[in-house]
Amino acid sequence: MTLYQKMGEMILLKDTILYHTSDQIYKKNKTKPMLFCTFHPSEWEGVDNEFVSFIKLKRDIRLLFMIDDFKGRRIFSSCNKLANKPQISNLQKQNYSFLFSIIPKLKEEKFDGWFSTIENKAFTEVALLNQNDIFEVVKTEILNKKWRNSNNLNNNIIRKNWGTHYPIYTNVILNLPKSYQNKIENYLYNSEHSKTPNDYVFEIILKNSVINYF
Repeated sequence: MTLYQKMGEMILLKDTILYHTSDQIYKKNKTKPMLFCTFHPSEWEGVDNEFVSFIKLKRDIRLLFMIDDFKGRRIFSSCNKLANKPQISNLQKQNYSFLFSIIPKLKEEKFDGWFSTIENKAFTEVALLNQNDIFEVVKTEILNKKWRNSNNLNNNIIRKNWGTHYPIYTNVILNLPKSYQNKIENYLYNSEHSKTPNDYVFEIILKNSVINYF
């Protein structure tokens, strides 16, 4: 069974903008196998990250849907299954030895990277193969928190305001195995019944994307 048959894919369209946050101005490094991005910088701003780069896709791309399961709005990666190493943590996917073992599998099926979770929490990321034909850096600027995260203080609930400076591009197509359908529907149910719905990018993506099950 292929990776596509087991996990499915996310398709992002040409001209989609993603965001890469860093502690220094981004400079392309050919030795790095992948570039890690988010759909919005609030998903991975980091303590020391001072800069954000706008990453523009040069063409339509295919991402392996590297998600295993959900618990509430928490998302679990399937990178350990992909690596065939049950003990591997989600953070180890940035380890070069892990990446260089996975990249040939992605290229074999013409994937341009993957979509997965950050630290098996509710945040998500896009990992792009570091290839010139996939993306370009439009600009890099000082990271400004032009958004407001939700909070619940003494039952006074303030929902997240994403702002407009870092648009979330939701021109997404999901082609997923039928086994994901109930999981996705449960995730959306938990989102709608949360005190702070639309707190995470994946909720917004699912509500705006085209989803096909096979």
